[in-house]
Amino acid sequence: MSVKSCSVFVVVIAFGCRLSARLLQTLSNVQKAVKSEVFFIGNESLFTRAKNFAVAEFLGSSHTHILFVHSPDLDIKQLVENIELCYGYVKCKDDWMLIDKNIIRAMTIMHPALQYTNDMSSLNTARSKDNFYAFFDDFDKWCPITKRT
Repeated sequence: MSVKSCSVFVVVIAFGCRLSARLLQTLSNVQKAVKSEVFFIGNESLFTRAKNFAVAEFLGSSHTHILFVHSPDLDIKQLVENIELCYGYVKCKDDWMLIDKNIIRAMTIMHPALQYTNDMSSLNTARSKDNFYAFFDDFDKWCPITKRT
């Protein structure tokens, strides 16, 4: 898949709603390199719930990949190369994690028991409402394909 045919749902979980200028510059560089939407989650103390919410939003979108940004030190060139090769799940150290939508869809089929009804009304949106899965309680266990760089 070429970068031009990809659309990336970029997720930033900001505890305390604080972001650094370096991270904002990194997000700007991602948007210059690939078609993307940046999705911020603030004031969420439970990291797994934040990631599950992001995946629910992603499943309700038209994006082809989800990217969790964990660090402002994102190597854009490496990211673009991995988008072109990504037909699964790529994790680069602890800096970022990239997942192809087909993998998430496969996980929903393989593990329907992980679907749940979200009990926090603030997280129920038109996109996320029916797409909550407890994947990030133990992601490596549920994900069928993993590549680490």
